[in-house]
Amino acid sequence: MALRRGLVILGCLLLSAASMRAQAQDEVKDGDTAAKEPKELNFAGTPYLYTGPDTGFGVGFSIMFRDLLGKEGRDATFSMDYTQTRYSSFGVSWGEPYFLSENGRASFDIGYDNKPSIRFYGIGNDSRRNKICNWSWVMYNVQPQYIYRWPATDYGTFGLRARVGLTYVNPDDGDLKDKSDRKYYRTIKQVFPDLYDSKEFDPTRLVNVGFTLYLDTREDRFPLGGGREEVVWPLKGTYTEIAYDRFDEGLGSDFSFNRLSVSLTQVLPIYKQDTILVLHQNLQINQGNVPFHQMANYGGGNSLRAFYSYRFIDKNATQFNVELRQGFLPDYELPVLNGLVKLKYPSIVLFWDEARVYHDYEDIADEMFEDYHYTWGFGFRFVVTPTIVIRLERAYSNEQVTFAASASLPF
Repeated sequence: MALRRGLVILGCLLLSAASMRAQAQDEVKDGDTAAKEPKELNFAGTPYLYTGPDTGFGVGFSIMFRDLLGKEGRDATFSMDYTQTRYSSFGVSWGEPYFLSENGRASFDIGYDNKPSIRFYGIGNDSRRNKICNWSWVMYNVQPQYIYRWPATDYGTFGLRARVGLTYVNPDDGDLKDKSDRKYYRTIKQVFPDLYDSKEFDPTRLVNVGFTLYLDTREDRFPLGGGREEVVWPLKGTYTEIAYDRFDEGLGSDFSFNRLSVSLTQVLPIYKQDTILVLHQNLQINQGNVPFHQMANYGGGNSLRAFYSYRFIDKNATQFNVELRQGFLPDYELPVLNGLVKLKYPSIVLFWDEARVYHDYEDIADEMFEDYHYTWGFGFRFVVTPTIVIRLERAYSNEQVTFAASASLPF
């Protein structure tokens, strides 16, 4: 069981091929005795293997293209995975720079997610482990978005994102059998029949419009250019955003509700540019007729990293994270595949996560510093050209120990 809970093998066998913009090797000229040095590719792929109590063994692949078809700032990403217990997902993302304006950018995202069994403990910050059961979903989503970034000022860079979201969710009972915990055989229909028989368990169509306003003062160790918002490895500064989305039956959605979130990330250099303290805070408020699968939830991912996903669910939530990042060998690059791909800037990290959920948003002010769930842990990170951050993390809580791998920084 310890192996199933903990083993993640990240394939640092980087799978790459020649892009349309960079050739693997220049042609040998007449009279030359050796070819020129190969150029670095504008894309890279990372295969990986993993295992876990919900998924069994799984395999995945992620590939990122930079400056696709020779246009600076045009990016495309493709990712997919499949597991022993039939979890599967894939996603495609396209970013088009200088759209309608020198400061504008368009993006388009498509995603598919199929989870035959998801652990469920009930709604609320004090949901109990003895209520454990399982449910499933199949979800499709499409999101076009337009981003406008004003020119940098003495106060930082201001930006605006406007989006439309289309999501289809089909929930049902789960079917995964966990022999280590017979309670997990129970389905959500058995343990929470009222929820199962509610409208929330009908196939659900969600349509939303929304916007995000942000201010970014961060400096990047690996600046990208091309009108991109992305910061690969921040050295110092802050990132603040306020986001609002309206889900409305008048737009064709099956539920109507409002979602507001506020997020703040502070990056504080401690020693030169390699020892960095990062503080992150997040608030999410949902008002209206919110389906349970769209409520704020914590566990796994970038929130409470030593709990199962969806461990705590309710309408509203607050989150606090602290990371101490220590980088090494800032000028060293390890070439792979004859230099087509490079590994650089290995780093270690210590982290602390706290989060909780609330049913009524009025309770947030009164209970802001009470009844938090927490995790702590450590990890190892490095950067794969072109600018993919690989994370491997070990996390601990009062319920379990996890080991996870992913691409990109948590915040």
